Amino acid sequence: MATNLLALVERIRIALEETGTLSHAELHALVGDGEPPSHLDQALRFLHGREAILIDASDQSVHLRAHVTNSVLEALRYGPVSLDALAAKTPVSIAMVCDVLGWLEREGRIRIDPDDVVSM
Repeated sequence: MATNLLALVERIRIALEETGTLSHAELHALVGDGEPPSHLDQALRFLHGREAILIDASDQSVHLRAHVTNSVLEALRYGPVSLDALAAKTPVSIAMVCDVLGWLEREGRIRIDPDDVVSM
């Protein structure tokens, strides 16, 4: 049972490294024959608990945290930008952008001014 779960985690991780994002249907397609559907939830909890993924609440798509982080950092590369402009430059929801900004701010990699301007 645990071996199947770890194999599913690895399939999800590999698929996310290739595409950066998986839809709900694409995730279900990764569940092997004979594996219980609950394994998908367990695998996602495992990856989420290790801060490897972000789940978009609006459509249940799963995003590799590293891809979202890189997208945010790329948008900040040329100088300070407002939160609205940053959200427009990234291919994910503003909620996920804010999650990543929180991590980056705690790590000391960015600064968010009181007027919502983000800079590195």
